Amino acid sequence: MWSRKFLATASARGYKEVLEPRNPNIDASTDDNDKAYNDLILLVNDEVTFGIVDEANSVTHKNGDARIAWSKLKKKYEPTTGFSEVKLKREFNLSSLCSKVSTLQFISK
Repeated sequence: MWSRKFLATASARGYKEVLEPRNPNIDASTDDNDKAYNDLILLVNDEVTFGIVDEANSVTHKNGDARIAWSKLKKKYEPTTGFSEVKLKREFNLSSLCSKVSTLQFISK
């Protein structure tokens, strides 16, 4: 669901082609890449996901490559089978918010 929502946002903002290009051999324009990358970096709120996006760099986009970040996020979080989807939902349902730290984090029970 999260990927479909972000792709809808990307389409509305005019940079969907950056994330899922019809021709992956053509690099995205710097402006479109920067818009997409900035939106991704602003949306993440945990250290792991932030690290995935923050470390997504390329020769063309040294300050952040949205296409690479998007690909890595999908690989990490998007279920590819029914089993992995159930596993992710179970993991989420067994998590709880911890109030002992300054930022909220999900901690698995």
